[in-house]
Amino acid sequence: MKRLYGLLLLLIFSGCHYVKSPEMRLCSRLDWQSIVTMFPKNEQQIGAMKHKAIAVIDTMLKTLESQEPQHRNFYNSIRLYDNAKFKFIMNLQILSTVSMLDSDPSLRSCANHAVTELQQYQADKLVRNPILLHAFQDYAQYGHDDPSKTISVRTFLQKSINKLEHEGAHLSSAILTRLNKLSKDIKKLEAEFGSYIVNHAKSIVCTKDELVGVPALYLTNLHQTKRGYTIPLTYDAFFTILENCTIAATRKKIFLEFNRRVYPKNEDVLKKLIYKRNEYARLVGYKNFAEYECALQMVGSVQRAQDFIMEIVASTNTIVDEEFVQLTKNLPESVVLSLTGKLQPFDEAFVRSTYRKSHFDIDATALAQYFPIDNVINQLTKQFGQFFALSFDQVPCHGLWHKDLICFQVRLLKTNEILGYLVFDLYARPGKSEQACQMSVIPTIQDDCSFACSGLSTIITNFNKAQDGKKTLLEFHDVKTLFHEFGHALQELFGATDFVDIAGSHGPRDFLEVPSQLFEMWMDNPSMIKQFSQHYITQEKLSDAMVQKIVAAEKFGRASLLSRQCLLSLISLEFGKDAEKIQPHDIVEKLYRQVRTDVEYCPQDHFETGFEHLIAYGSHYYGYVWSKVLAAGLFEYITKHGITDNEVGQKLYQALLCHGGSQDPQKLVELLLGSTVTKKALIDSLQS
Repeated sequence: MKRLYGLLLLLIFSGCHYVKSPEMRLCSRLDWQSIVTMFPKNEQQIGAMKHKAIAVIDTMLKTLESQEPQHRNFYNSIRLYDNAKFKFIMNLQILSTVSMLDSDPSLRSCANHAVTELQQYQADKLVRNPILLHAFQDYAQYGHDDPSKTISVRTFLQKSINKLEHEGAHLSSAILTRLNKLSKDIKKLEAEFGSYIVNHAKSIVCTKDELVGVPALYLTNLHQTKRGYTIPLTYDAFFTILENCTIAATRKKIFLEFNRRVYPKNEDVLKKLIYKRNEYARLVGYKNFAEYECALQMVGSVQRAQDFIMEIVASTNTIVDEEFVQLTKNLPESVVLSLTGKLQPFDEAFVRSTYRKSHFDIDATALAQYFPIDNVINQLTKQFGQFFALSFDQVPCHGLWHKDLICFQVRLLKTNEILGYLVFDLYARPGKSEQACQMSVIPTIQDDCSFACSGLSTIITNFNKAQDGKKTLLEFHDVKTLFHEFGHALQELFGATDFVDIAGSHGPRDFLEVPSQLFEMWMDNPSMIKQFSQHYITQEKLSDAMVQKIVAAEKFGRASLLSRQCLLSLISLEFGKDAEKIQPHDIVEKLYRQVRTDVEYCPQDHFETGFEHLIAYGSHYYGYVWSKVLAAGLFEYITKHGITDNEVGQKLYQALLCHGGSQDPQKLVELLLGSTVTKKALIDSLQS
């Protein structure tokens, strides 16, 4: 009852006058149990959700097509579209969650087929549909009702028209037919590329003598036969062995086998994908796919993106070269530099790990004892709850896709408004994707009284759960991964706008990684590292001396990692050019030799065939580096004004994060900082 009175008072003081109308949106604040019941429990319910999602869009499009231009108004056009799009996306994302995370293989398979159909339907009916373009253009011309005069509606209209024209909705029916065919071909190739990576199931066998230095705890979890240990070609195995194994031949073996696990299958798929993407881009009026990808982003053009990346490379590699001298003074016994004096790629992780242990006296396994996962989650919700004035109230997770989930209701303390719900799916299990990620399941949008409708965001990681009731301990890089995905999740819940197409993270793609990389930076701050630490047995915090070692160790080598991100950015941009006459592998070699000054190129390495971000990010991978520059500027501001200061958190929320994609994020960042963002804060953060 108290909650109801509070809501009524908010309605009164906000000046919201609810007029009962079928077109109005006064969405219910879904309680947790209602959300749980939305998830399908069998194949029949999956089929029903798919058909419901399609029906709501079909009805919307028929209604829009039947209207006379001069009769369009906000509710029978814009709100009609947005309500239908919200329902479609919600059903699609729920089914995507089931396809990726459900414990039942048959449900995952069924949901995956439904998702594939809905994604293709979306590509056919929503991406470049002239009906939508004409409806938005007509309303912009003839709609003179009150909503048409608001900034949010005008912004939505302009962004929507630009996007539809960008996808070719204004072109002839013959070209649209060709674009639809190409879109299907591209989606099929992208799915094939990703499927080969996810489903490869390859492994190698190594004897105990070949695995000297690999932690015994890791070996005990491997399948063992008379021939030796069976090592799956997963990221976990890849990094564990490369960082710890003292046998050079073993490091080289797993490096090559892992990076060739989907070669040559995906090399052929990649060539076809490059060709089809470029053909699509040319049909909609762009020189190539990379230009098409960059056109509506903050960066604006491929040339500017490449120039920006090369500026970062030049600044970064100065630090890389200085650190390389230190790194190679006393190489481990099994490491030999290449003929050009660089590290072999299969030795890089081992050399850095060995250097870290000897120079910073940090044992990753011992350090993990200070980061039990339950304490990290508690501190995460506590610290950011205080910073942003949020309440994270834990709710039971019964009835969802797995028993090990942790679920929270997220509220704004100032208004008691429920922003939505946050689900942590933390542990690896059969059938679950290896990659850490965040999924927006139910978008957070605003109703007609400017309150957030309850959204749902899921954080997905693949930590190895401790057995027999023991505490699950996180290595330091795992803690940073959790912060990264937590940043994505809050971005989705905070960005409640009037329209689903510009809510949450639906803004420029090169802003997408700003909140996630910003949140990672909290674990670069000594006071935060100490605050989040707590020994799983003694409850002690890390000593100040150890914290300083961690900070120094984290900085050392970060420039080289950024150099690698720059390399991947340039590769994704170059693959987006008219590259049909050049082999992708040749492009990789050329750029690798141009960018990496500390690591040798290995012609047998075909990592580009397993480069999963080519699918999700296309030519936008440069956005990681672009976002890192913005995040570094923001973090410099936050640490200067108070990393735990609630007023700073409120400014960050109100000035930037609550706007979703409705405003230019570059301008919002610079208004908050009071200056133009440069790369200086990022480069400074790399230096010891």
